[in-house]
Amino acid sequence: VSQIRIGLFDIMQVDPILDLDPAAMYAQRLDDLAAADELGFDVAFSAERHFLPHHVIPSATTWVAAASQRTSRMRLGMLGYTLPIRQPVQLAEEVAMADQLSGGRLEVGFGLGHRVEELVALGVDPENRVRIFQERISVMQALWSGGKVTFEGEGVSIKDLMIWPLPLQEPHPPLWFAGTEPIAAHWMGSRGYGL
Repeated sequence: VSQIRIGLFDIMQVDPILDLDPAAMYAQRLDDLAAADELGFDVAFSAERHFLPHHVIPSATTWVAAASQRTSRMRLGMLGYTLPIRQPVQLAEEVAMADQLSGGRLEVGFGLGHRVEELVALGVDPENRVRIFQERISVMQALWSGGKVTFEGEGVSIKDLMIWPLPLQEPHPPLWFAGTEPIAAHWMGSRGYGL
């Protein structure tokens, strides 16, 4: 018999009725997460949103790090990082640190960038997003393994690099694909990651 897990998903959309400033909205959402943790919710996911005035979560890592200090039991996750616009070394370090801060309660999702305008604004050709996604997730996994990594790819040049700290969870937090693109979904699923 499977156990039902209850969770939350928040893209930090501004409520037009409450019209809270970002700081007040963050405080309210952190209070909500603390209450959900006490009530026994199993997981809380968030997603990053860029360049949108009606969302206030350009950094899912910052949010999860703050949430990890207000919760003690529930798992926390990002669904997900827009991987083609993120540098894999810095993101691998951020995820490892957030996993340490959360006591190993992190879940990590990656997306291709469903809002093409985010990719274009940062100089990423949407036609290359699947390849970039695959390269960058592979680089991150290699970094989380604790070994030295050398890689040359689109917008990424790494030579004999190791990161520290490593994630608390071994070999890394559970990984998810946040999207519906069939090639990337198949690629992630074939590696045993969540969809």
